[in-house]
Amino acid sequence: MRLKCKLMLLKPCLLLNLFYILSVLPKCCSDKANNEISQTAYNNVKNDVNLASGYSYDPDFTAPKFGPVTSVCVDKNNNLHVMYRWDRIWDASTFDLQNRYNDIRPIKNNVIYNLDLETGEILSSWGKNLFFLPHGLTVDIENNAYITDVATHQVFKFALNESLDKPILTLGDAFKPGIKNRFCKPTSVAVLPNGNFFVADGYCNARIIQYSKDGVYMRQWGESSISGEAIHPSPEGKFFIPHALTLVQEPDKVPLLCVADRENGRVQCFNTNTLDFVTQYHSPIIGDRLFSVSYAKGQFFVVNGPELQGHEVSGYVIDMSTGNVTSKFNINGSSLSNPHDLSVTSDATQIFVAELDPERLIKFVKNGSNSKKKKNVSQENNGSLSGLTIQSNATLVLATSIAFSFCLVASGIVLLNIKRQRRRGSSVKQSKSHHGWESRFPKRGQQFKLLNLLNRKEGFEKLDQDASDDETTSKLKDRSPRNNEELA
Repeated sequence: MRLKCKLMLLKPCLLLNLFYILSVLPKCCSDKANNEISQTAYNNVKNDVNLASGYSYDPDFTAPKFGPVTSVCVDKNNNLHVMYRWDRIWDASTFDLQNRYNDIRPIKNNVIYNLDLETGEILSSWGKNLFFLPHGLTVDIENNAYITDVATHQVFKFALNESLDKPILTLGDAFKPGIKNRFCKPTSVAVLPNGNFFVADGYCNARIIQYSKDGVYMRQWGESSISGEAIHPSPEGKFFIPHALTLVQEPDKVPLLCVADRENGRVQCFNTNTLDFVTQYHSPIIGDRLFSVSYAKGQFFVVNGPELQGHEVSGYVIDMSTGNVTSKFNINGSSLSNPHDLSVTSDATQIFVAELDPERLIKFVKNGSNSKKKKNVSQENNGSLSGLTIQSNATLVLATSIAFSFCLVASGIVLLNIKRQRRRGSSVKQSKSHHGWESRFPKRGQQFKLLNLLNRKEGFEKLDQDASDDETTSKLKDRSPRNNEELA
């Protein structure tokens, strides 16, 4: 009985000890661990404690509501293109175990809308009876639209200045997922100035494929980051759902292709000539789920997604040259819900975010720009509020540390008494705990080349069917790959 009482006294201290460890562990496992990796190999974005909002929500922009907004694109002429899914919801029943779509009915309504950049008014629309579960939309400098459809496992190219009844180019076999000359749930397209383009493929194949302007296969690279041993951070050139693509194009420089590596929570950038890895961006502020990326004026604009670790779901701005998160944007200080894509004007003054749930297109305007929109007071004060939060957190950690020290002594006394009781014949059940994984990091200065990954034809892995666009807990699922037969 005395032993049972002592164990009951020990429980609150153990809980406090656990709370202390959990409050310190994320810091130890992020900043300290990442500092052991070379800056070139893993660009860990600086956590700016005074992070404020540089953009304000525009309540006067009212886009139509036609179901989940899956993609948005602002072209070089500042035309706003938006893609809707209408009644199509992607959940665990949408595909079978072989990644085949279960509902062979095209969306009967127009899917793509050209909206007024300032008001959201509909200017034109097209795409009825052409798509089943559209995912990504890109418009190039020659006014061609590229659409990925995860249901048909295809990529389509349309000339917006010509008839929109049928595509001028189709890649992939309808409703047949696979590898050779096929896709498996492709997500996004990025187009070079010469018309050659890249396809992110995607949910299953975890690779990037380059095609000529006419759709002739050129080369590919990438593989799943969940194959093999668990590594954090994941090696360069590996992806856990390459979800969105953007190009960094500056005068007299080779363009970079940058990939939103969704479930690895990072942006990876590659030289478009050599396909060599250049750099990557990952932030403890943004978290481990990063859904989309856009580039303008030396900055990356990204949106993260919901995760149980509790990171704020918002849009973030990253300075490409320094790697710092410089600002964030949300709705009057309130978090976003399920952002899926974003696009920014070439002058970086207006941002458009597509959300699946709630089903909406949101506009943000840069503070101090020539736009008619006024600044948001609550967001401008965000920097000082962040400071107060940090001060409060510091006090909490100090109080927890004192409680931890007290409980450490008390625990020692109780455990000593337990040991004595056990010597007298009492028994207490033991439990053995251990870490289920070990972190490994690349060697300092290690360079990554992708030549050995070119023309890769193997490594196809089936995605967990629950990892759909509206899935918010995939980070807790078993990330080990399942056995899967090659589909093509």
